Amino acid sequence: MVKSNLWDRMHRHYLAWQSSGLSQRAYSKQSGLHQAQFNYWVVKFRSGQRSTVKEQSGFAPVVITPNSNTPVFEIHHSNGHRLSFYEVLDASFIKSLL
Repeated sequence: MVKSNLWDRMHRHYLAWQSSGLSQRAYSKQSGLHQAQFNYWVVKFRSGQRSTVKEQSGFAPVVITPNSNTPVFEIHHSNGHRLSFYEVLDASFIKSLL
């Protein structure tokens, strides 16, 4: 049985048991459930756990922060001067410098 289907089925039993007024033992017997298994699910639902299946995506978000200490590009002139740019600029601006 798929775990989410089992979770749904046991959650329905849990809700039915709560509204029945029966003890866990009596409800388990009446519903054909193993008492230990039903008790496990009661504890699980009371603690607020959704499932034993890891529901997170296999991917983690990646945040890329630019390193402001490293220039994006540099222009080295033949006279020894160097222009360092720390962010992307429009190509027409760079052309006007040359």
